[in-house]
Amino acid sequence: MGKYIIILATPRTGSSFLNSLMKAYQIANCSEHQLNYNTTQYTKELLLDLRDKYIRRKNYPYYGMKILPHIFSKIDDCFGNIFNFLEASKADVHFIYLYRHDFIQQIISYYMALETDYWIGKFEDKYYQKFSSLKFNIGKVNLLEKDLKNDIDNYLLFFNKFNISPCSISYEELTNDSYAIIEKICNSFNITIDKTIKPENLFEKQQYPSEIYENLILQYRNYKSL
Repeated sequence: MGKYIIILATPRTGSSFLNSLMKAYQIANCSEHQLNYNTTQYTKELLLDLRDKYIRRKNYPYYGMKILPHIFSKIDDCFGNIFNFLEASKADVHFIYLYRHDFIQQIISYYMALETDYWIGKFEDKYYQKFSSLKFNIGKVNLLEKDLKNDIDNYLLFFNKFNISPCSISYEELTNDSYAIIEKICNSFNITIDKTIKPENLFEKQQYPSEIYENLILQYRNYKSL
């Protein structure tokens, strides 16, 4: 049925940046799906999207798909249906798993994005007021930590259940040396990288007001150490 790269990620692990990289190097262009519920109908919609988008993938050798779970309690059921469908159709499917070594930084980054609605791109003045009034809400942060851990556990269960060995990439690796990550992906999936492509520097470090970001991280580290 085709060739697929599926990025499995939790929020704030660099999935949008990785998608931009793969698009720039003409490997794949990933559509995004947020799994908020688990129904047969939704699984069918995902499968149809996989098929239709692959047909329209233009010059990319792979069709890409980025999936973010967001409090999805039965992630392996939906992914299992997708995986079995692709296997039955003899598709060439590869999985990338994104994670973050510094889990506290991920939690705080996620918290700040949810509270201010600033996710990616150029930091504009209109966001600064939201950030300047942002307070540390331990209740909300604890809930986000619980949700993220649940999502991560579900990914690991999915990999184990279907005997999948994904290409695992950390946020820290990705933002430190993006070209090395592209090489890693190409080597893992036996893709020939076009070394003549010289994309612009696509990654801009998150432009949160650093003093607010670092202060929230420090507060949560101190809370966790009690």
